[in-house]
Amino acid sequence: MGVVENLFVGFVLGLSSIASPGPFNAYLANLALKGWKRAFIFGIGNAISDFVLMGATIMLYEMLRSKIEGFLCYFYLASAVIFAYLAFDAYKGGEHDKTEGKPISGSFPLFLKGLTIGVVNPVQITWWLTAGLASISMFGIPWMAGLALSGMIWISLFPKMIETGCDYNSRLATFIIKLVSTSILLAFSAYFLLLFIIKYL
Repeated sequence: MGVVENLFVGFVLGLSSIASPGPFNAYLANLALKGWKRAFIFGIGNAISDFVLMGATIMLYEMLRSKIEGFLCYFYLASAVIFAYLAFDAYKGGEHDKTEGKPISGSFPLFLKGLTIGVVNPVQITWWLTAGLASISMFGIPWMAGLALSGMIWISLFPKMIETGCDYNSRLATFIIKLVSTSILLAFSAYFLLLFIIKYL
């Protein structure tokens, strides 16, 4: 396939992956209650974690392939702790409060959260060691560009849609988002804790 086709494949794969329900979108939606800019900063951090994992996967694939099982249980535990913290953070988060036109305090911690949730996420790590590596070998740089483009579009549009919904009915939107976000994050925390217990024992 040509450059445009490979770019399109990366875009479609990236959008279908990032738009699916999961801890990232759950927390992204919760942050959007404070305005889409906060969610966008978090999303940028998570997007960069993908590039970190991609680089590590390409450089260390042979070593990781033989040793990944030994380290994976600790990534499970780290993910369980992080998702439990994010669930608590989502639950105690404030009401809808647009930050449009206001300076955003604590931008770096938001960025760091996004980066951390990606770097220690076993699902993300496994994806790059399997589908990600295979796709890079098949489609090359254009595929990676399409993947990045889809991520940037999603972390821009999804929080904006949440913010718009909050503007329409703030109380209902806040209740639904906090309930769904907290539930999803707790479910992932419990799931990874269970995987850690099974692997470790």
